[in-house]
Amino acid sequence: MQFRLTPQRMLILKLLKKDTTHPSAEDVYKVAKKNFPNISFKTVYNTLQVLQDNRLIQELIIDRRKKRYCPDPKPHHHIICTECNKVVDVHLKFNTRLNEKRAEGFKITGSKVTFYGVCPECNMTV
Repeated sequence: MQFRLTPQRMLILKLLKKDTTHPSAEDVYKVAKKNFPNISFKTVYNTLQVLQDNRLIQELIIDRRKKRYCPDPKPHHHIICTECNKVVDVHLKFNTRLNEKRAEGFKITGSKVTFYGVCPECNMTV
């Protein structure tokens, strides 16, 4: 799939590449609006979808009510703080392959490991 790299799309991609917090669409919109005051939330949301469809970013579903976005499209895993929802990338390989019997007839196209715990900042207050 090809798409035009408009100034707004370039800005959103740049913002994501600089932000390692795995921001939500709302977070990206707030920062993008400072650079493009007339940008709409719909433009940001649609751009995030286009970037995801083109495998330039990953969509993360940490909270069912709010998608978050990872600027690293390469396969990797995450650690999520159960207190503050902080997300950290994990670049380690895990054996997540399923044999045919365990795959229950599915054609496996990918896998991710997600760890949950309490981050160092929250651990000090728990």
